[in-house]
Amino acid sequence: MNLRSRKIQSRRVKRAPCRFVVIKDEGVDIISRLPDALLTYILSLLPDADANRTRVLSNRWKNLWLFLPNLHFVMPFCWSIGEVKKFHDSVDQALALRGGMPIEKFFLYCSKNCDYDRVYGWLSTIVKCKVHELELRFPADRFRARFCWDLFKTCNTLVALTLRGEFVLDVPQAELLFPCLKKINLVSILYSGDESIVNLISGCPVLEELFVERQVIGQFDNLQTFKVSSPSLKRLRISFALCILGNYRVVIDAPKLEYIYILDVMSTDYSLTMPMSLVEANIKARTDSNTESIAQIVAILSPVKILTLTDSTLMGLVPFPRIQYAFNMNWVPPEYVPGCLRHKITEITICNREPVIQEEFGLIRYLLQHSTNLRIFRINGHRNDSKSRERLLSLPRGSNQSRVEFV
Repeated sequence: MNLRSRKIQSRRVKRAPCRFVVIKDEGVDIISRLPDALLTYILSLLPDADANRTRVLSNRWKNLWLFLPNLHFVMPFCWSIGEVKKFHDSVDQALALRGGMPIEKFFLYCSKNCDYDRVYGWLSTIVKCKVHELELRFPADRFRARFCWDLFKTCNTLVALTLRGEFVLDVPQAELLFPCLKKINLVSILYSGDESIVNLISGCPVLEELFVERQVIGQFDNLQTFKVSSPSLKRLRISFALCILGNYRVVIDAPKLEYIYILDVMSTDYSLTMPMSLVEANIKARTDSNTESIAQIVAILSPVKILTLTDSTLMGLVPFPRIQYAFNMNWVPPEYVPGCLRHKITEITICNREPVIQEEFGLIRYLLQHSTNLRIFRINGHRNDSKSRERLLSLPRGSNQSRVEFV
């Protein structure tokens, strides 16, 4: 074949010209052309603070955030009565524009000079709007700030309540306060007395979760005995971190309790009726002044499936070697092997941040040797060299089914 005699013709492919459609509508973007219902749905997917910021975009966006399921109001520090009135009027206007639309969550942060009569009116409105979650933060105003308990006795939608601020919580004695409330968070609260907690819990017949954080700095919060008695409570978290030291008591009677978390740096005496359904317990306590009490509660909680003890808690229960003082401290095994170690523990996890040192091998050997039902022993082996890991693997074990895992 003579290639020179062959005519090669190139063909040009004709392509349709690209056409761009330009929407000219006096500078209005495509998003703003969407209906209000769709825009409101998009805003509901954003965090509350971000959704509220969209009101400065244009007049179209000014009131869209008011129709979101969550309402978030933060009262700034006001220097004048006019500024206070302006904030109060804005909340009144927002609730009026919504009408009777249901409210999923209502957050209100009040500062000083707040008009609590108008706050009472707002709470009355959200109860009519079938609010599900309520979070209130009041300033340190022990004489004026009061919670309106009577409003919620017939509210069948409120399931979560959070109260923050150094105001006095005075709970009246009543058979019913919150008929459907399942979750309570109390943070930095001042109490009128020990009966406040008792009355609050007894007025919530279906309460399942309770969190109490005592963070009143430099003053007594008027709570000497913290008593929890609830037939329905399943989760309890208490954090006594920054209160003044004293002789405090904690009494817990919750037969359906499944999870308990205790963070305590106070001198607290504990009394606990062991729940039959308790699954997990997490204890972080300072034991230099209440060793006997912590040892007692650890013994009571020993039948749980998951028991987490921090190093500070262990150091008070046994002479546990601290890494920074390891050169002059040795761990001394107890006289009798704990029953939970011999019969019940199936998993042990040591969350160490540093390599295992010589003094700590004795404790690990003791745990492995006397845990007759142990299946998994986990330890952070990231910072341990190969010789240390081999030594850990070669330690004698009381259970033939146990294995050592490095995480």
